[in-house]
Amino acid sequence: MARYKEGSIFANRYRLVEFLGNGKDTEVWHAYDIFASVNVAVKLNFDRDTNGEVIKKFAMVYDLIHSNILHPLYINSFDRITYEVMPYCKQGNVSQYILNNKIVKEDFCWQLLHDISSALAYLHTHHPPILHLDIKPDNVLIHDTGRFMLTDFGISDYWHAERMAVVNGTMSYMAPERFQEDSSTVKASDIWSLGAMMFEVMNGGILPYGETGGSAQSLEDDYFPQFIGEYSPELTQIVSKCMEYYTWDRPTADEIALSTLNKLKNITSKSKV
Repeated sequence: MARYKEGSIFANRYRLVEFLGNGKDTEVWHAYDIFASVNVAVKLNFDRDTNGEVIKKFAMVYDLIHSNILHPLYINSFDRITYEVMPYCKQGNVSQYILNNKIVKEDFCWQLLHDISSALAYLHTHHPPILHLDIKPDNVLIHDTGRFMLTDFGISDYWHAERMAVVNGTMSYMAPERFQEDSSTVKASDIWSLGAMMFEVMNGGILPYGETGGSAQSLEDDYFPQFIGEYSPELTQIVSKCMEYYTWDRPTADEIALSTLNKLKNITSKSKV
């Protein structure tokens, strides 16, 4: 249930057009910027105790310039509510796309895999490296140009050489190493989440390990998620590699981005013949 109503004017500037979703102590709205006469997305944070963290994450993302990362526009506070203003993507997110399209074409999957791996490659090679930590369909928007845009860096953080323990995230997409007693988070944890998201897209919304995520993955049994969609072995193989149990067996974001780029070039060249 949204705390605001459609048509309300927020911060004396934004007319709330459509409620897009919410999280813990947050709401996201499609809004119309009365001053600039443009459509935007506005994320409201009602938890005053986390305002400092919200501002910190805004500053971290603000300097990230990449074609597959949604760039925030503005942050401010109104009536003790911290809010962020972002570009509005009228096509929604990948989660909504799955609901509306139970059968997703292979070309769509290759483009999605390429775009998000490219965004992760950029983050992982940043100085210092940045881990997203919450890759999932809800956090990937479809831009009007058809590009996929990674968003919601609410729990993202800089990677440090010393052990980095993080318990936040969405369990369904969390890698097995994040559930271990001496849990640590590495770049490969984002790759496992990418694989889980792609599996869900390719299997009509079915998650590889259900709501329990990587906590259910084990080397002690022979179970490995099976694809039910009719996709090429090349595509299913790369997605499966992303979900390998050991972090060192997973491809890097750079490797995925390069191989998928070559695949997309082949698809484009064939379509022109």
